[in-house]
Amino acid sequence: MKRMERPAAMFGSKVLPFDQEGDFFFRRGMNKLDSNKLLDAMAYYRVALSKDPENSEVKLAIAETLTEMNRFEESNRMLFTLFSAEKSRPSECYFGMGCNFVGMQEYERAKDSFIHYLELDPEGEFMCEAYDMLDVLEDGTQEEINEARLQHTAREGKELLERDDYVGAIKVFNALLKEAPDLSYARNNLALAYFCNRDFKSATEQVQLILADEQDNIQAHCNLAIFLRAVKDKEGVERETEFLCRAKTDDTDDLNRMSITLMELGRFREAYPLIKRLFMQMPYDTGITHRLAVCAYENGDYYKAMDCYDRLIKLDDKDSVARYYCGICRAAAAGAHKRCGFMFNYQVPLEEMLTRVHRLNELIGKPHSELLAMWNDGTELESLMRWGAELTELSVKHAILTMVSSFEDEKAELFLRDFVLQRGQPPEMKREAFGLLKHMDAKEPYLGYINGELVESRVNLIRMLPDTVPDAYQEVIEVCFAAMQGERSEDCLLAAADLWGEYVGNLSGFARLSDQRIMALAAALEYIVCREKDEKLTKASMCKKYGVTLVRFNNALAQLMNSPNKEI
Repeated sequence: MKRMERPAAMFGSKVLPFDQEGDFFFRRGMNKLDSNKLLDAMAYYRVALSKDPENSEVKLAIAETLTEMNRFEESNRMLFTLFSAEKSRPSECYFGMGCNFVGMQEYERAKDSFIHYLELDPEGEFMCEAYDMLDVLEDGTQEEINEARLQHTAREGKELLERDDYVGAIKVFNALLKEAPDLSYARNNLALAYFCNRDFKSATEQVQLILADEQDNIQAHCNLAIFLRAVKDKEGVERETEFLCRAKTDDTDDLNRMSITLMELGRFREAYPLIKRLFMQMPYDTGITHRLAVCAYENGDYYKAMDCYDRLIKLDDKDSVARYYCGICRAAAAGAHKRCGFMFNYQVPLEEMLTRVHRLNELIGKPHSELLAMWNDGTELESLMRWGAELTELSVKHAILTMVSSFEDEKAELFLRDFVLQRGQPPEMKREAFGLLKHMDAKEPYLGYINGELVESRVNLIRMLPDTVPDAYQEVIEVCFAAMQGERSEDCLLAAADLWGEYVGNLSGFARLSDQRIMALAAALEYIVCREKDEKLTKASMCKKYGVTLVRFNNALAQLMNSPNKEI
């Protein structure tokens, strides 16, 4: 399905009265937006929001500006999370979500959003635009629908690759290529997954398959250059580098791949004009802006590099990565020794990363009252938490989510709600965040991406047990629900709640439940209700998912099977 033009105006322009100081910054932001100075508009809007956190017009304006910047996922996260659960979400939100889903090529979600907007506001300001968008979305041919489905699967594989799940990515891409063997972009990503998994032979074979049919495929040449460098084939690397320097293209994806590859090979002078061309087309992309800064820095243009990081700080004043690199560039411009080791992906260098992780470990040991004061101060701790949540290490994510949830305020709730909407976060950590939101008594539903699908989680389906029942017995069903969210149907969740309530209701006394026994009972609950719903799963998979032994699982299963009318 071809990409569609988004209506120029997404949201309403009504200004609600609020704090005069906030109103000043909001109006300045609107003036900057009218002049197409999007970064300045964003900076003013964020100040206005800090002055009046509940003002819906400012939130809508921030989301609209993010959409104008083609930061569709971030705009939707704002629309999903910035509105208090106690208040109704303005209808314009759903129109904005629809526009963002179109930009993300999630067309079914886009249709749902436009329909919901029209249901809420049949005579709304964007009624005509919504109907026009629905007409275009409904006109897709079967071929276009199939292509969108294949692209969705390819995105799933790429997300696994970005999370360093190379085996999972290989499995997804191989299955996709069995169905559509001519998808060269999927085969290129399969080659990259093999390479990251240190299977250099298979990686090279996949690239050669592509080049046999498409000798000028730029992505394949980029991959091959990196693969050849890994096996120390200097002649081959030079040959591929020369090809990339001669290649002509205006495709943004190819320009991005070529510039990154040349940077990886240390050819910053050749990469610089490519990344500048790309920046002209996508001036608000964080990764592209960062790599432009890296090229400028390596080529001695420190002030250009500083300008790039200043742009990112205007976009997000809590961006600790941009602030770190901006400081390095400023020092170099002032005559300090030029530093090496800039990361090409958007992350601080290893030395700084270790320093920050050490600081995180220090903070974990501090009294909760001191941490809460630092959290309310809104400076170092919040920035460090946001940075740490982007790391790949699950133990770091777990520590951060647990710490943030312990603050139990609106800012902590927004942090967790935003986390579960980030596509790049692993599903198991999102399920943990769902459980933490429930523990904080955050109002449901909770929205998040699980395995590429946007899911709505309602943990309050749990049937609360009487006050006389020990907390550990309530924890069993909460653990079960947290693990099932995003994977099982609502019917399964209800069935688990009913079974556990029936089991607890038939007990004559309450034995002490260890942590392992809680996990085993939760695993057995999920196993029973899923088998009753004809969902395929094994005891081994449940044991692995909940981290329990087969012996404990079988004991828990036997206990639950004593409830009336239970058969497996």
